[in-house]
Amino acid sequence: MDDNLEYIWDKSFIVGHDLIDSQHKEHVNAVNSMICSCSSGTREGFDSSIKFLGNYVVKIGRYIKTRDNTLIQVSYPREALLKAS
Repeated sequence: MDDNLEYIWDKSFIVGHDLIDSQHKEHVNAVNSMICSCSSGTREGFDSSIKFLGNYVVKIGRYIKTRDNTLIQVSYPREALLKAS
């Protein structure tokens, strides 16, 4: 994969919650996999990208639920939570 297309995990992305931080790392890795599949120029790469997108929609839904529930548990201001969604 062309290094210019790859997203690099950076410690500045850490929010201090182990589960959410691991999900953020997963998102970065998933996007990099998608870029690699799309860049392959093959039918297999295209099929892999379509499958990835279907799975990723489900993962994002789970992530948003986890994030919102966690923010509620730590008394994050509701107004800020609604702005983030």
